[in-house]
Amino acid sequence: MTFAKHTLAVADAALSLVHAHRRGTLKLVSLRGEPRNWRNFLSALGTVRTLKPDLHVVTADGQFEDHWFIEVDRATESIPVLIRKSEVYCDYYQSGTEQRKVGVFPKVLWLLPTEQRVARFFEALRHDLRLIPRLFIVTTTERLIEAIRAPDTGAEAATGRDP
Repeated sequence: MTFAKHTLAVADAALSLVHAHRRGTLKLVSLRGEPRNWRNFLSALGTVRTLKPDLHVVTADGQFEDHWFIEVDRATESIPVLIRKSEVYCDYYQSGTEQRKVGVFPKVLWLLPTEQRVARFFEALRHDLRLIPRLFIVTTTERLIEAIRAPDTGAEAATGRDP
């Protein structure tokens, strides 16, 4: 049941993006779900790892494209589990695989169900020295479109340290 509810939450996020595109609120260039958006990469230890975002999205604003990995949280996992998944994103970033293929590394947008959970996760991201906080934006599910349209103002960006 938990898997089905998560799948529906991811589908709801995808539909929100499609509806925003149809309303002209944002330009959606591409939208890919699992498993088509999975990324295999070599870890620093030489092992093959797989990054499994819920969604990979590309939006456009004029002449620029923005790339996004989107993670939908339903508060069924602990904050340490979310941190471990964030570590995989950092490992993937440090591998340089996406940057070589696409030229940029997507922002990682975490969608959480409540403001309280956003605050807890945001603080955990900022204080974990293994992470690269500037890769992540953390907001509530309801603020998905706002975060995509204005990533520096519509959500809490976990920034502060350079990689």
